[in-house]
Amino acid sequence: MHASLPPTKLRGYCQLATAVTCTGQSYLGPVIVAAKDRPVRVLFKNLLPTGAGGNLFIPVDSTYMGADGPDNRATLHLHGGATPWISDGTPHQWTTPIGDVPMKGTSTQSVPDMYFDASGNIVPYCTASLNTNCYPNGTSTGTLPNGATNNAPAGEMTFYWTNQQGGRLMFYHDHAYGITRLNVYVGEAAGYLLYDPAEETALANAGAPGSVVPNDLAHLIPLVIQDKTFVPSPAQIGMTDPTWAAFGTTPGTANTGDLWFPHVYMPNQNPNDPLG
Repeated sequence: MHASLPPTKLRGYCQLATAVTCTGQSYLGPVIVAAKDRPVRVLFKNLLPTGAGGNLFIPVDSTYMGADGPDNRATLHLHGGATPWISDGTPHQWTTPIGDVPMKGTSTQSVPDMYFDASGNIVPYCTASLNTNCYPNGTSTGTLPNGATNNAPAGEMTFYWTNQQGGRLMFYHDHAYGITRLNVYVGEAAGYLLYDPAEETALANAGAPGSVVPNDLAHLIPLVIQDKTFVPSPAQIGMTDPTWAAFGTTPGTANTGDLWFPHVYMPNQNPNDPLG
């Protein structure tokens, strides 16, 4: 968000495995840069608040199909990716944070060769000599530890993205049943740059700026455009939507800078019934 804008409450993604942590307050989430035909594995952890603290902070129509579950459900879907179904992040593949119920969606599956030890820690990938007991298929110096399982712990999910397609800019986002549009709107989305090494090398040899190979990232600008509406002033927002009553006071109070989700509620209609 631009520094001159009022504060806005958001959700988002962050990378936990590096020195860049969630304390950076970046928006959107980190752009993942991947090479064609080189798979990416993701360990996803839902760190949203539990209980009432996990409720969305924009109006939620709970009569919408699938929107009657917890607001802190979350998952990952690589939009446009050539992905096996167990890692597609379908609407019924989600998890709530650890400690909340229901814990996971009915279609949630774990990546078969991503293992966790008995304490729930991810088992490192293979790094040394060839071994038939390798985890996953490749090289390893030993066998799986006792008690290892490929079932992701509570509040976590594993994903395998093949990247078996041409270079392109995609994005990953939430896809939880009934609240996809809401979670994406409040910030659960980020860029995914898939590059073809052969194409990038040809561009670099031709002198084109911004190629991924050989790392001319200073001139590479992934452009992501979003449409959002903000509350300019509480005095300019009519409290006519009953869903605002779920947020703070009754009726709900909108603050300057809050996200506003434009919407119109329409009842389901039967095209074969003259009365609707």
